[in-house]
Amino acid sequence: MTILYTVPLFIPDARGLEFLMILGTESYTNTPMIPKGLSFNLYNNLLFIWGNFLLQSYNAENFIYLADFPKESSIKYMVNSFRGDVAIVTETEEIWYLLEGTYHLYRIFPSHGWDIHVSLQVMKQSSLYASKETMVTLFYEENKLYQLVYLTHGKQDQLVKRLVPMEKLLMYEQHKQIHTVRDGSHPTLSFSNLCPFEVMRLGNLPNPQAYTRQERYLARPPMVLNPSGFHSENSLAVYQGLVYYLLRLHSKYHKPYADPVHDPTWRWWKNKKQDEDYYFYLASNWLSAGGVHIDMGSYEKIYDLKSHFGLPERIFLDKGGEYHFSIFLTARGYSFEMGTDIGSAFKVQSKVSVGVVLADPSCTESLIKQKVLVKRNSVLFLVRPGEEPWYKGGRRVNGAALVPPPTPRVGSDAPLSLSY
Repeated sequence: MTILYTVPLFIPDARGLEFLMILGTESYTNTPMIPKGLSFNLYNNLLFIWGNFLLQSYNAENFIYLADFPKESSIKYMVNSFRGDVAIVTETEEIWYLLEGTYHLYRIFPSHGWDIHVSLQVMKQSSLYASKETMVTLFYEENKLYQLVYLTHGKQDQLVKRLVPMEKLLMYEQHKQIHTVRDGSHPTLSFSNLCPFEVMRLGNLPNPQAYTRQERYLARPPMVLNPSGFHSENSLAVYQGLVYYLLRLHSKYHKPYADPVHDPTWRWWKNKKQDEDYYFYLASNWLSAGGVHIDMGSYEKIYDLKSHFGLPERIFLDKGGEYHFSIFLTARGYSFEMGTDIGSAFKVQSKVSVGVVLADPSCTESLIKQKVLVKRNSVLFLVRPGEEPWYKGGRRVNGAALVPPPTPRVGSDAPLSLSY
């Protein structure tokens, strides 16, 4: 058995810092460090060691101490969404939130933001909240955080599942300071807009079929030949059989290059295509068998599915493949300023920045360049992550092949290239 890391005996003294790199030369407090568990994310190799402290590491050798978590508390369990969000529950049922790749922890419950949220739900007379409640567990489902809570309404008890609106809670927590301004003779409340963007848009997205490794089919229900137009048990049974047979054709389709078209539904109708007009004639005269009509063109494989300005849930890349898309950000307010250094008087600087979290820094790297469009009050970012961490300036490092460094594309858009 190989020992990868030895946990310190005492909690480090961060001295007001948000995080502290554990190097062995830092000073320590008198509070013992009591480890209770591990949490590991297979997607980005992020390892947490937790107890009355929180340590994180990307290589299980170099650890960072997150000082925002109080040493007086003790973690009961951690919940990972595997999408970058981590929820922490303490022994006293406190809920903390951490975004992977950052170092700041937020206490969600109890908090000022939670009190505002509960007050709003009580005003709406929501049945998911009560004056007496006990949290059973916390979990992620479809990238959203949920609570399983035991509620007591008088003599009636119930177990409910309710959503934890993390974005709203964090927003409520930011609006602790309220400013009053005079609007004529009436004082009004003024809130600062914490989001620097008015528009955040993705563009130049390729069709998702080549990257999601998912096949999509069009399967419309059969036409019902009765005056009401409602489906019956007979028509629904026919549709169920059609969908089942379509899935069977897809699972048995092992010859994508043998058929004239790369569509398993082609073999479905290939012997009846010449009779399509005859079946349409029967349906037009309400003579179809069973009172239903099946349109052969309603079952086909979809080849030209569009992205609709959204990223796929998962992107699969072959060796040497790339995935490109653009990020367009329009800022609000005074997001741009002129440089104050010598020689930069006519250079526009932006307060808006984009960061890339690398799943494995030893295998990937990222290059980011920005382009400020002053007339449009917008900023475009060129981001290019790739698999070339060993190549610095075209040099050969650690036995890697000698290749030139990656050259970014500069244009009117901000392509994001994911390379494998």
